[in-house]
Amino acid sequence: HYLDAINFYKAAMAKQPSTLLWNKEGMSYLLLQRVPEASKCFDRAIKLDKQAPEGYNNRGYVEQHNEHYNRAIKYYRKALSLRSDDAVFHYNMGSSYFGKHDYVSAAQEYRAAYGLDPTIFERVSKMGIMAQSTSPENRAAFSFMLAKMCAQAGDVDRSLEYLRKAMEEGYKDIKKVYTDAEFASLREDKRF
Repeated sequence: HYLDAINFYKAAMAKQPSTLLWNKEGMSYLLLQRVPEASKCFDRAIKLDKQAPEGYNNRGYVEQHNEHYNRAIKYYRKALSLRSDDAVFHYNMGSSYFGKHDYVSAAQEYRAAYGLDPTIFERVSKMGIMAQSTSPENRAAFSFMLAKMCAQAGDVDRSLEYLRKAMEEGYKDIKKVYTDAEFASLREDKRF
């Protein structure tokens, strides 16, 4: 009932505007695929409180959704400058780098997100840029990158799960698991 929610947010803001309400209204518009309205709400949230990171993160998501990755990264940087310990902000930044095919920077941000919340990829992947990607090759590369990252962190179960996904999605360089140092400990696991 996103339209009803928008009406309630508008009524509440008529009494007392807040960044929280602008962000909630913007998210409702996003869920209705009304991106221009969402963008305006996030801009208003930022204007109302320039120190609230959620508005910058949400505005970055709009740019990412529109495949304006450099603009998205600028918004995510601002959000992270205000709150560097938010796993979702790092995940979103990583997704924009991934969209630009800057896999080194993407991996760095994904590692930061994973370090803050090991379940981040299960929680947000349905909303992030990878879910929007129509390219199986991109999804396969993303899964392989996550497998490598999890292996480095010693999370064998998740690493094996992402390797399985990479194989299912047709990752072309899957044979790297036999030579990449990050997977050395996994090669001793019977499930590997």
